Amino acid sequence: MRSSDVGEFDVKANKIDIVKNDIDFDMIALSNSFLSLQRTGAPLDSNDNNENNDQGQDTPWKLRLQSLNLKDNSFQYYDFNAPANSAGLNFNNLWLKDITIDASNLDYNG
Repeated sequence: MRSSDVGEFDVKANKIDIVKNDIDFDMIALSNSFLSLQRTGAPLDSNDNNENNDQGQDTPWKLRLQSLNLKDNSFQYYDFNAPANSAGLNFNNLWLKDITIDASNLDYNG
Protein backbone atom coordinates (compact mmCIF):
# COMPACT_ATOMS: atom_id res chain seq x y z
CA MET A 1 0.00 0.00 0.00
CA ARG A 2 1.24 3.47 -0.85
CA SER A 3 0.08 6.81 0.39
CA SER A 4 1.44 10.21 -0.46
CA ASP A 5 0.85 13.89 0.03
CA VAL A 6 2.93 16.05 -2.27
CA GLY A 7 3.27 19.51 -0.82
CA GLU A 8 5.18 21.63 -3.32
CA PHE A 9 7.04 19.96 -6.20
CA ASP A 10 9.02 21.68 -8.93
CA VAL A 11 11.17 20.11 -11.65
CA LYS A 12 13.13 21.72 -14.44
CA ALA A 13 14.60 19.28 -16.94
CA ASN A 14 17.24 20.01 -19.55
CA LYS A 15 17.05 16.58 -21.16
CA ILE A 16 15.18 13.33 -20.65
CA ASP A 17 16.19 10.59 -23.10
CA ILE A 18 14.91 7.25 -21.79
CA VAL A 19 16.06 5.37 -24.90
CA LYS A 20 19.69 6.42 -24.31
CA ASN A 21 19.37 6.28 -20.49
CA ASP A 22 20.39 9.95 -20.26
CA ILE A 23 18.61 12.33 -17.88
CA ASP A 24 19.73 15.87 -17.06
CA PHE A 25 17.78 17.95 -14.52
CA ASP A 26 18.52 21.58 -13.83
CA MET A 27 16.53 21.54 -10.58
CA ILE A 28 14.33 19.35 -8.39
CA ALA A 29 12.61 20.91 -5.37
CA LEU A 30 10.22 19.13 -3.01
CA SER A 31 8.85 20.54 0.22
CA ASN A 32 6.23 19.67 2.83
CA SER A 33 5.58 16.20 1.40
CA PHE A 34 4.80 12.82 2.97
CA LEU A 35 5.32 9.37 1.44
CA SER A 36 4.22 6.18 3.15
CA LEU A 37 4.95 2.65 1.94
CA GLN A 38 3.52 -0.38 3.71
CA ARG A 39 4.22 -3.94 2.71
CA THR A 40 1.51 -6.46 3.44
CA GLY A 41 0.64 -9.90 2.12
CA ALA A 42 2.98 -12.76 1.30
CA PRO A 43 6.72 -12.00 1.12
CA LEU A 44 8.18 -11.96 -2.38
CA ASP A 45 10.40 -14.85 -3.44
CA SER A 46 13.63 -13.32 -4.71
CA ASN A 47 14.27 -16.27 -7.07
CA ASP A 48 11.05 -15.57 -8.98
CA ASN A 49 11.95 -11.92 -9.53
CA ASN A 50 15.45 -12.54 -10.90
CA GLU A 51 14.84 -15.41 -13.35
CA ASN A 52 14.78 -13.37 -16.56
CA ASN A 53 16.85 -10.34 -15.56
CA ASP A 54 20.13 -11.54 -17.11
CA GLN A 55 19.65 -10.24 -20.64
CA GLY A 56 23.17 -9.11 -21.50
CA GLN A 57 24.89 -5.77 -21.17
CA ASP A 58 22.57 -2.82 -20.55
CA THR A 59 23.33 0.77 -21.50
CA PRO A 60 24.58 2.53 -18.34
CA TRP A 61 22.49 5.38 -16.97
CA LYS A 62 23.76 8.95 -17.03
CA LEU A 63 21.98 11.10 -14.46
CA ARG A 64 22.82 14.74 -13.77
CA LEU A 65 21.16 17.09 -11.31
CA GLN A 66 22.39 20.66 -10.91
CA SER A 67 20.30 21.55 -7.83
CA LEU A 68 18.39 19.39 -5.32
CA ASN A 69 16.34 21.13 -2.65
CA LEU A 70 14.34 19.03 -0.18
CA LYS A 71 12.67 20.81 2.73
CA ASP A 72 10.50 19.44 5.56
CA ASN A 73 9.65 16.11 3.90
CA SER A 74 8.66 12.89 5.66
CA PHE A 75 9.01 9.23 4.67
CA GLN A 76 7.46 6.20 6.36
CA TYR A 77 8.15 2.52 5.56
CA TYR A 78 6.57 -0.39 7.40
CA ASP A 79 6.94 -4.06 6.48
CA PHE A 80 4.17 -6.00 8.19
CA ASN A 81 5.79 -9.29 7.01
CA ALA A 82 9.03 -8.73 8.95
CA PRO A 83 9.38 -9.84 12.56
CA ALA A 84 9.47 -7.14 15.22
CA ASN A 85 12.93 -5.89 16.15
CA SER A 86 13.29 -5.38 19.91
CA ALA A 87 16.69 -3.64 19.83
CA GLY A 88 18.66 -1.39 17.50
CA LEU A 89 17.61 0.24 14.27
CA ASN A 90 14.73 -1.55 12.55
CA PHE A 91 14.97 -0.97 8.80
CA ASN A 92 11.59 -2.68 8.37
CA ASN A 93 9.85 0.04 10.37
CA LEU A 94 11.14 3.53 9.57
CA TRP A 95 9.70 6.99 9.97
CA LEU A 96 11.94 9.83 8.84
CA LYS A 97 10.70 13.36 9.50
CA ASP A 98 11.83 16.85 8.56
CA ILE A 99 14.10 15.63 5.77
CA THR A 100 15.96 18.66 4.48
CA ILE A 101 18.72 18.48 1.86
CA ASP A 102 20.35 21.19 -0.23
CA ALA A 103 22.79 19.71 -2.76
CA SER A 104 24.26 20.69 -6.11
CA ASN A 105 26.14 19.20 -9.04
CA LEU A 106 25.10 15.57 -8.56
CA ASP A 107 26.26 13.10 -11.24
CA TYR A 108 25.75 9.37 -11.68
CA ASN A 109 27.28 7.32 -14.48
CA GLY A 110 26.84 3.59 -14.27
